[in-house]
Amino acid sequence: MRAGLHIDGAGRAPGLTLSFPALREAVRGLLGGVPGDRVLLVGDTALERDWCAAGRLAGYIPADRFFA
Repeated sequence: MRAGLHIDGAGRAPGLTLSFPALREAVRGLLGGVPGDRVLLVGDTALERDWCAAGRLAGYIPADRFFA
C-alpha cells in the first residue's frame, strides 16, 4: 500500500480437483463482472498460472515480486 498499489478484491482459491471448464467458471465467478483482461493475479505457485489461462486474465505476477 505504501507503494501506491490498490487491491480491489480477493477470493477463495478454486479447488484442486476441478475440471478446466469448472475452473474457468470458478475464476470468472471471482471477478464480479470485471473483465478478465483488467485483472492481474498475484500468486505463489505454478498452479495459479493455470488460473490465468482459465479465467482469461491479464497476467500473473509472483507474490514475492509483487510484495517486494
